[in-house]
Amino acid sequence: MRILVTGSSGRVGYQIANYFYKNRNEVVNIFMRNKTDLPNQVMLDITEKEGVDRLFNRYKPDIVIHSAALTNVELCETSKEFAYIYNVRATENIVSACEKNRSRIIFLSTSFVYSGKKRIYNEEDQKDPINYYGVTKAQAEEVITRSDLDFLILRTDQPYDWIRNWQQDSNVTRVLKKLEANLEYEEIIDWYNNPTFIPDLVRAISKLIEIGGKGIYHAVGKEYISRYEWALKIADVFNKDKTLIKPIESSKLKMKSKRPNANLSNKKIEKDTGITFATINQGLEIMKTSGNIFIG
Repeated sequence: MRILVTGSSGRVGYQIANYFYKNRNEVVNIFMRNKTDLPNQVMLDITEKEGVDRLFNRYKPDIVIHSAALTNVELCETSKEFAYIYNVRATENIVSACEKNRSRIIFLSTSFVYSGKKRIYNEEDQKDPINYYGVTKAQAEEVITRSDLDFLILRTDQPYDWIRNWQQDSNVTRVLKKLEANLEYEEIIDWYNNPTFIPDLVRAISKLIEIGGKGIYHAVGKEYISRYEWALKIADVFNKDKTLIKPIESSKLKMKSKRPNANLSNKKIEKDTGITFATINQGLEIMKTSGNIFIG
């Protein structure tokens, strides 16, 4: 099977690409800035349609896993044109090329397509984003669902694991770096997430491909927790001084973007794949046991 992965230098895209490569698939790894240690890498700006078309004509992928996105929520809010080009127009380019080549598409989306006004969200709930990042991801989803492609859309939230030296921190590695440096810092008490252990997300994608899964899934961890409570769990598991973690309300940050605090149900993906997503403590314990601290 020939699989093309966009955003293969990112935390999620890298693990997806590496997993399928190790399972004897031919993987084409698309990156924009950060070259990785993966084989068969191609530098490409996916916002340029002609380049995307040439690449697809060359490799003719069976499956495209589109994980590339501008995920900086505040930057999306302050640079809306840039966010639209990278999150929506680039998706249009990918979808168009998939249609021409009859490739299956798997799209990594986000809990931010919701407002957080409901107590818990299922896949059938109407999208109602409250920040521009969420708007662009909701629009990208629409590009895919309006196409005639065989598609999967996986909405995830706060994916975490160890990182490679070219990758941005996950919330876990960011907290650990602060605690290991013995630095007091503030963590937000009114932002809530379903933290998602990346290996679970990757295994779920693989299983959905295997069983021919289609449509929309919430691929998130089973716990809904504040950033502050999450940081305390990180400190507990890694035996760090949690008194260094100080609670702060998000209003103190004076940010332009809102956070939705959307709680996503993962019952559908667990039922269809048979994969039980890790609790936060389980994911952290696996990280601790693996010892792959800040892989270089």
